[in-house]
Amino acid sequence: MKSHMKVAIFSAGFILLICLGLGIGLRIHAVNEQALSIPLEKYDLHEEILLDGSFVTSSKEMTSGYSLTVNNVCLLSQNEYMKKYGEDSKISNEWNAKSIIEVEITIHNEGNSEGYLDVMGWRLVPKRGNEYFVVNSTLWQIGEPNAPGNTSALSLIPNSEYTVRIPFVRNVGEEDMFSEEIRDTDFSLVITDAPVKKEIGLSVSR
Repeated sequence: MKSHMKVAIFSAGFILLICLGLGIGLRIHAVNEQALSIPLEKYDLHEEILLDGSFVTSSKEMTSGYSLTVNNVCLLSQNEYMKKYGEDSKISNEWNAKSIIEVEITIHNEGNSEGYLDVMGWRLVPKRGNEYFVVNSTLWQIGEPNAPGNTSALSLIPNSEYTVRIPFVRNVGEEDMFSEEIRDTDFSLVITDAPVKKEIGLSVSR
């Protein structure tokens, strides 16, 4: 009798473990399905992109009413960047590598008085896909005195438009950031991640 009870208890426990395992497996599958279901929208240079509430990290960005258009993209050395923005005194013999990708973007705000753009969360991904480039706030503030800092966001007054030129660099330490030539020519600029991922295909000439 005791042996039968042990078998029954063991069987019940085994069935419970299987059910728990199935439950966890189904939950993981559901999470993976949800993660994979984020739609992707791809755009081109000169094409207007409506953000429609999509964001980088938080729905608090409230991007409805914001739109943007990428006008131009160019590859610069740090010396060329400094010269372009009147900082000739900062030119150095060590900064001749083409290490900065500057993206010119026109941003429009139609009636949004509360939202903002998490520009510091934007990233430029080369076609090979194994690294990404980030906004360099120090360079940006040289070219645009009103540019936000590292933790700030960009917002426009309602019913206004503004053109910015944003410098992207490799996501590496400062000592390596400007020393290596950028060899890639094709990129995707990711501007939102959810609930719709939006990216713009860009090419730079060497």
